[in-house]
Amino acid sequence: MAVKLNQGEKLLSMVSSGLSILAVLLTDLFKPELFNYALIFAIVLIALTIIVLAIKIYAQSRRIRVQEEKIQTLEDSQRLIEQELAKKEERIKLLEQLINVPFFQKWHLLYTFMWRNAISFLKNPVYLYEIHVTRKLVGTGKCKDNKVTYKFTGECVEKTNSFRFCIAGAGDVPLTKIGFSVKDLRINQALDYSVLKNSQDSNIKYVEIYFKEHKAVGDLFDIEFNWMWPKTAFAKTDYFSIPNIYSDTTKRIVLDLYPTDDMKLTTVETYKFGMNDAEPKKIEHLYKNSEGGYRSIIDNPEKNADYITYYG
Repeated sequence: MAVKLNQGEKLLSMVSSGLSILAVLLTDLFKPELFNYALIFAIVLIALTIIVLAIKIYAQSRRIRVQEEKIQTLEDSQRLIEQELAKKEERIKLLEQLINVPFFQKWHLLYTFMWRNAISFLKNPVYLYEIHVTRKLVGTGKCKDNKVTYKFTGECVEKTNSFRFCIAGAGDVPLTKIGFSVKDLRINQALDYSVLKNSQDSNIKYVEIYFKEHKAVGDLFDIEFNWMWPKTAFAKTDYFSIPNIYSDTTKRIVLDLYPTDDMKLTTVETYKFGMNDAEPKKIEHLYKNSEGGYRSIIDNPEKNADYITYYG
């Protein structure tokens, strides 16, 4: 920002210079004996003018520096605000991914997107021959208890001593309250487990179970998970989903649903919601079998896709 003289300062400079020249000339013409005094007067007048202008220029320069510092401060603040806005926009995009998810019938598939973010640490070094999910709804009233059994049958493709898994429900019910247990069916013994580090025992639980002995490449396993999460299934209409994220390859998924006798279901269907799907895709309409349940068998399920049982 350049220093500039205003019109008053320019006029002062011109008047001072003019008076000085005029005084010297008139004195030289009419009063030569006073020429020295006139010269001194002219020099003093010009010096005073220069001093006044110098003070004004200094004051103006200082104001300019202050303004430039304020402008720089504002620009720095604006950059910080823009950086914060950029960070917030990234957070907003993430929240939009988690909240503004596609609708499945009348429901948000919120848990789907939560455990998709956990794929990297839930995948196990195994080949799964079969995942068999048996879901029996229990109780009376508008909201049923959800009694669940998961069976994983497979083969280890790397050395491992554990298997990672996740379950989801509602109400922040802890593991100790849902009767969570794990059994090795090959040796008919209960297995120890723990909630994964840096995760919480909340609506969605990330659990690691530990084999009795380390598994080598090629070792077979057959493990069963059991729990009953209270008041998590609406009697009129609801859905359940299982993510195919626990292995690199899964050969088959079997889904069994057993509603209570007082549930008058007219529709039970299986849907697939893959990573590249814009919305869930219907696989099949299910019919009640002789045991009073609904079974869906998915061969060669898509990796990392959700398989959804919807009823209404």
